[in-house]
Amino acid sequence: VPCNGRYPTLIMLAVIFVGAAFPPAFAAAAAAGAVLGIVVLGVVQWLDEPAGQIARITRFLNQPLDEAAMTQVVDPHLYRNRQVAAAA
Repeated sequence: VPCNGRYPTLIMLAVIFVGAAFPPAFAAAAAAGAVLGIVVLGVVQWLDEPAGQIARITRFLNQPLDEAAMTQVVDPHLYRNRQVAAAA
């Protein structure tokens, strides 16, 4: 998921490269669709396998995350369904 100033960069690159591939009447819509698609893809990837993101956050914070506190915040049904799906 883009953050920390990556949205403006993502928008600029989409306007330059994606927008240039479409007629002027559709360039803005195509660029907006490209940005939206990239963000949705990033969110889906993050929800699919958060271990990589957790490792990056841990390296950034220089301390481990409190996983027990995090699981209390998350909906328990969602967490249980995820564990059952992973075991299957």
